[in-house]
Amino acid sequence: MIGSIEGTLIKKSPESILVSTAGIGLIIHIPLSTFYALPEPGHTVFLHIHMLVREDSIRLFGFQTESELDMFKILIDVNRIGPKLALAILSGVTAADLQKAVLTQDQRALTGIPGIGKKSAERILFEIRDKLEQLGQIDPQSHLPATSAGQAGAEVVGVLVNLGYRQKDAEYAVEQALSTGLQPKNVDDLIRIALKVLSGRQT
Repeated sequence: MIGSIEGTLIKKSPESILVSTAGIGLIIHIPLSTFYALPEPGHTVFLHIHMLVREDSIRLFGFQTESELDMFKILIDVNRIGPKLALAILSGVTAADLQKAVLTQDQRALTGIPGIGKKSAERILFEIRDKLEQLGQIDPQSHLPATSAGQAGAEVVGVLVNLGYRQKDAEYAVEQALSTGLQPKNVDDLIRIALKVLSGRQT
């Protein structure tokens, strides 16, 4: 397996590049984040590589940083995400920002990417979080950051109102949910706790 490549950049485009190494020209598919970091043709480049081997093809995917490579591997392991969509996601959001979106379950970070709607974004973020936790890259006990609590609270109020609850009751439930010692981990967790408050059950 190929883990990295260093060679002379021959040609580049936003989707792929041609790199010459050891007398061989390799076509490497890249996200926009890597494209913007590339030098001009004729210079030496070093990329972290994921090699995808299938019955009818061998494709190389290159990344400027290891974090991009790691996130790419996680993305293509998610149901219904292939390499093309994974590159589109990493072209629209950085690996660091994607991890922040996973922590806060911020669907808007993904819904601006072509081919990803609200439901798809929700599913992707949920599955990525599960995989990051398995890899130890996210603490399973991590909680909703204080800086995003207000934004998440407003979002949850809107969800509860859409479910038929009165605005005043929804605001009260969210306020109580955020003031409990349970420390909601994400928006879905905050909704669950708020619903318990509305149902009269002890949180």
